[in-house]
Amino acid sequence: MINFNIFNKKKSLLAVYDLDKINCSFDFITFFQNSVLYQKKNNFERLDLCLIKGTVDGFKKNQFLREKENKIDNAFLRLNNIVLPSIMMFRKYYDNFFLINNRNDAKEVLNRYKNFFPKKYNLNCEKNDYCSQTVWGNLEKDYENVKLAKLEVPEYLSKKILKKINTTKKIISITLRESSYHEERNSQINDWKDFISFLEKKGYFVIVIRDSEKIYLDNLFDANNFFPQASHDLFLRSAIYKISHINYFVSGGPSLICWCNNYKSVNFKLWGIKQERGQYEDNMHLERDQQSRILDK
Repeated sequence: MINFNIFNKKKSLLAVYDLDKINCSFDFITFFQNSVLYQKKNNFERLDLCLIKGTVDGFKKNQFLREKENKIDNAFLRLNNIVLPSIMMFRKYYDNFFLINNRNDAKEVLNRYKNFFPKKYNLNCEKNDYCSQTVWGNLEKDYENVKLAKLEVPEYLSKKILKKINTTKKIISITLRESSYHEERNSQINDWKDFISFLEKKGYFVIVIRDSEKIYLDNLFDANNFFPQASHDLFLRSAIYKISHINYFVSGGPSLICWCNNYKSVNFKLWGIKQERGQYEDNMHLERDQQSRILDK
């Protein structure tokens, strides 16, 4: 824990990931990139990080409007398998981390700070104002000041993967989306099967990472699902992306791993019509044919 008697409040920034305001998901990666950018632009000497549990079983109410079944289990899986590992993988970018289970205890920590990200954060701030400061679009608009924080991927893990698959072929990873919510964004299974056959005929070694909702439920893609635990293990998943020649995705959070670590990737995105703009227009702050000013691989 931090020694509050010796640190300078004016030069310290506390980034608060409040699970009552924001999804417990890969959104944390984008949140953290925005907090690092905010620290840089405002010349704060140190960045501390705080995760505060939400008011509904530790999360926000909308967290449970997604899945049809196992809602609380899936929420905790995201916390334990995405958010907390991401915090550990970003550990060189912040000085201290606080995990607050009871919101009534948060004031003791918050009162020690003067500067917050999102700006003007407090426990009762508006969700829309909070979330608008945490989207990828902010990074695109301020791209000249952005230097993305990288998730630290253990080198020994990448070496173990290479040793296990024992191939001289170029590796390609395919990450499937097979979710029970926003099903229109899911991978078209038959098309991806055809694509895998095409890649293998061209001499590539293909690794498939299934969606965590469908892993172990059937034998689809068994011939290419060499590391089923990668669906839940963020370190293993990231190591696979690191060693791959290129990584393929549809609309979804895991691609953020490649974006912030500058791994080669291709995203097939679902673009909304003007009346119902999709998340890639609003969050990425990119139109359909516009290129990112940050990402180059």
